[in-house]
Amino acid sequence: MIIKGKRAKKFRWFDLPLLFIPALLLIWFLLIGVSDHQDGVEDLTDHNVVVRSLDMETVTDGFFAQDEHRFVGGDHQSDLYARSGEFSVEINKDNIYALEHFYEVSENRRFRLSVWRYSPDGATGLLVATTDDIDMLYKGTQTAVKTEGDWELLSLDLNVPANVSRLKIYCFVEEPGDNSVFFDDLELREVAAVEDYENVELSEVLIEISPTSMLKIESKRDKAWEKGILESDREDWVDARLVYDQESFEAKIRLKGDWLDHLEGDKWSFRIKLQDGAIDGKQVFSVQSPNTRSFLHEWVYHKLLAAEDILTPSYTFVKLKLNGKILGTYAMEEHFMKSLAEHRNRREGPILKLTEDEFWDSIKRVLAQQKEDKYFFDASIGERAFWSSSVESFEEDNALASERLGKQTERAYAMLGAYKYKSAKLSDIFDAERMGKYLAIVDLTQAFHGLAWHNQRWYYNPVADLLEPIGFDGFTEKLLTNSALLAEQAYQEGNYDPCWSLFEDREIMTHYCRFLDTLANTDYIDQFQEEHRGKIMAFQKALRSEYTYQSYDWQRLTRRARQLQVALPPSGQSLRVFTAGAESYSVTNSHILPLEITAYRAQGNLIQTLDSSFFITPTTYNNSTHLIHLPKHSSEVFYQLAGGGERFQATVSPLHVIVPQRHAASLEKVEAAGFEVLGQEIIARSGHLTAPLIVPAGFHLIFPPGTKINLTGSAYLLSYSPVDMLGSEEEPVVIHSEDGTGAVAVLRAGEKSQVSHVRFQQLGSIDDSGYVLTGGVTFYKSPVAISNTSFEDSRQEDALNVVNTTFSLDQCLFAGTAFDALDSDFCQGEISNCHLRDTGNDALDFSGSTVKIGKVTMERIGDKGISA
Repeated sequence: MIIKGKRAKKFRWFDLPLLFIPALLLIWFLLIGVSDHQDGVEDLTDHNVVVRSLDMETVTDGFFAQDEHRFVGGDHQSDLYARSGEFSVEINKDNIYALEHFYEVSENRRFRLSVWRYSPDGATGLLVATTDDIDMLYKGTQTAVKTEGDWELLSLDLNVPANVSRLKIYCFVEEPGDNSVFFDDLELREVAAVEDYENVELSEVLIEISPTSMLKIESKRDKAWEKGILESDREDWVDARLVYDQESFEAKIRLKGDWLDHLEGDKWSFRIKLQDGAIDGKQVFSVQSPNTRSFLHEWVYHKLLAAEDILTPSYTFVKLKLNGKILGTYAMEEHFMKSLAEHRNRREGPILKLTEDEFWDSIKRVLAQQKEDKYFFDASIGERAFWSSSVESFEEDNALASERLGKQTERAYAMLGAYKYKSAKLSDIFDAERMGKYLAIVDLTQAFHGLAWHNQRWYYNPVADLLEPIGFDGFTEKLLTNSALLAEQAYQEGNYDPCWSLFEDREIMTHYCRFLDTLANTDYIDQFQEEHRGKIMAFQKALRSEYTYQSYDWQRLTRRARQLQVALPPSGQSLRVFTAGAESYSVTNSHILPLEITAYRAQGNLIQTLDSSFFITPTTYNNSTHLIHLPKHSSEVFYQLAGGGERFQATVSPLHVIVPQRHAASLEKVEAAGFEVLGQEIIARSGHLTAPLIVPAGFHLIFPPGTKINLTGSAYLLSYSPVDMLGSEEEPVVIHSEDGTGAVAVLRAGEKSQVSHVRFQQLGSIDDSGYVLTGGVTFYKSPVAISNTSFEDSRQEDALNVVNTTFSLDQCLFAGTAFDALDSDFCQGEISNCHLRDTGNDALDFSGSTVKIGKVTMERIGDKGISA
């Protein structure tokens, strides 16, 4: 009940019947039994012992008081809202913590902590249980397990380690801003391992270990708590006897798990090897606390994979006793043996992984540093460990003992290595359909934990000669960053993990997108959940015998499917197409999934379907584009989501967004053209150039007397080094273009060039992938002295173009130019004793230049003699 603005109310006689109605209703509900919105599962809270409770009604000396116990925060008692009684505690930015209390732990090691929360403004309030050393125990939750009006119940199930002597509990508000959160009715309960264990309808596992072996296991567990992780080796196995549904087995057993959540309280995880026989086909398997694998959501993840014939270990729930002690409900998970494949209609083949030794060694070093500095962390350890990892297989010794399996294992190793180093097309080494479906199911269930490189497992199918994914350890709880889909994470830069390369493969992505669309249909989810409803309800009832508020969320997959419905479809604006060349186009994809271009329309023509569509991965995250080739003057392209769906169209823009690559400087090409390289000098030789020739900086390009070079087919000579064209009256240097397409340019040469007794004839201009110079001869930021030189029959805009430099012209002739003779832009120069005739446009054209002109004659000028 929420009480707002409470005020005393005068009793009236006609209110009397109203007092009996709630009481009668309560009696009726008690008689028929009431569901708590969890599909008829009984709430077992009242069967456990309350060791602390607080209703926020009493404040003593600034503390909330309940009996002789004190809780921090009495100064923040509030009468604005209350779930019961008159008061609650209010926490906000001025007091972000409340209800701190210490409880001395005695013999019982299992507890349930709960509190009711009301967040009128949406601020995030959390419930926390920890101890003096947070490395030993820290549990927190902000997720409600039950609602009552506007109030939400937060609950934590705690397995308290043996070396923790007291619990610290408190509530706090995260980044409140100006908002408040209210808490009421706090409880801490001691709980039994399992309520009514004998009547829990699960198969029972009984494990018996000798006292000596048990001491060895306990010692190993204590060392793990000291180091912060469990390190397992072959010496850890001890003998055990196991009974499963009345059948007895001799076994080997050891602790299992990397992180300490597998070793909390007395509920430890174990790896078990049966020495004789098997349980439901399993000879090696693990038993672990269900909370290490997200309870029923992990089971559903396995079932979804199995429904699509994707390999996954068998996964179920059992109840377990160790040396007669009830440990409660456990998850039983198959290990990676040949039976995993054979029971799913696959021939025996290697099961592979990448080694994790370096990863856990690095984690151990980090944890050691955190004992000195709890904020210390090294985010690079995962990547370093990945690159130092190698491929290994389960049951490797057995495989290598067989000639056939040995060869298959070697081949499988090579294939997984190609995946790691991205040296092969992935759909050539993976079963593309199963891989695509696997990624889609991971996306639906948010089982991202299993995608980490050290959690990935692979089966080599020796008949198909392909690797298949094995889905496990999804730990279906946490999203990656704020991504809507895995693909959104995959296309961002800086991701070293090889799983992201799967999203670059066309065939895998086609199946991924197609199956995501299937999963987005809530009918698929409804049918799947209805098919497994009976099993889910039975497991839920068994789990709640130990985890009171642990229930399967029937709406979780449906909510996720609706998110997929929003994220999947592209729009008419998802694809942009730009002109890049005569028959090439640059394409950007702003969608979070790959698209494919299936057709195009040239101007005025019908839509043409492509024989092979173009696969366009998202480009938003790396600012890249795709280059495709279509006929000249294509005006529209048609696209859809990879794998099919609604078709959209995009109009081709004339804008260029890719800088076309033009020819680059190359000393090798200079030598191949016949030029001789002598130290820092390059000696030009007569010849015919049909392709651009670009001289790199740092040299001196020399044209001896009599050098003749013909530039055709849009060839040009461009030098980043100064040039000396040193002809003579008897043997001039001749640079000409027989077809009027060649040109010469000297750019950013720095040192002064010398041009003397040279004839430039019939030159055009430079046009290379959109890089255009208007001069038949161009000098840019390259000082030059030109004398006794002619510029004849120029075909382009400027016979000579000098830009941002100093120059001099003496005894020069400009004749028969199609447009301007000289164009000087932003230069300092001097022109003397020159003759200009028969120009199609201006004789001398100046922009921002200071030029001294003397003894210059002009005749038959097409436009202006001097344009300034």
